[in-house]
Amino acid sequence: MPKASTKTSGSKAANNRIEPYSKSSPKIKDKENVDPKTQDSTKPDHDRGDYRDISLDEIKGEVPCYDDAATVRRKLKKLLTDKSIIPGTSKKWTQAAMVAEMQELEKRGHPVPYNQNATGPSARSLGNFLKKTGKMGAGDSPCYYWGYILSEKLRIWNGDKKSKPRLKAEEEFPGGHVREDASTKRMSMPRGGPPPPGAWEPNARGVTPAVPSMPLGPQGLCTGSVVPLMPRGPEVCTGFVPPVPDTSLARL
Repeated sequence: MPKASTKTSGSKAANNRIEPYSKSSPKIKDKENVDPKTQDSTKPDHDRGDYRDISLDEIKGEVPCYDDAATVRRKLKKLLTDKSIIPGTSKKWTQAAMVAEMQELEKRGHPVPYNQNATGPSARSLGNFLKKTGKMGAGDSPCYYWGYILSEKLRIWNGDKKSKPRLKAEEEFPGGHVREDASTKRMSMPRGGPPPPGAWEPNARGVTPAVPSMPLGPQGLCTGSVVPLMPRGPEVCTGFVPPVPDTSLARL
């Protein structure tokens, strides 16, 4: 019986293909068996909410600042240097964007008093704050207060834990740092006059300014010398004592 001939042309020619098929094929992602190490586990920003809506504890209508001005300054500079993305947006941190975020936080927060007749965060105040040095340099700046709130809300939003210095500051300053800059704080008092009201009274944070005692003087006037209170500061009296009761009529 003759062997059947093999047909090498026509519609069945593909069955006798000699060359291998192309190795490239469309990749289909196996969502069920994907490796969790290679899977992007970062949640979208919209699932984490708006960081500005994070609530912070307050004391007497203010958020206590447990980071000093130098720490806040370092955190803000890091945001600008790293050029990270502002949460909820596609914009990078710039000084202009940072001022806008502080101003938005100010609108949503409680009004707080400022020193040096400041009116709130601005490009000028942020620039001056970032240029300052010292632990509490520019501590009276609005950008210190709102910069702390900004960095604190970002810390919570990113899920970062409190640092050891931060935990120590909460114990050392339970009411937060006093929002003042010692290099710009002045107290003037002319020779022979009484001290300004509240000079010997505790301030809002419970800190009593230290004033050196001087020998007793008549009528509670200044008996000390006139010296600068701070470098480049005005002349002030270094001693004041309460009035001495007049007992001259008691001898009559």
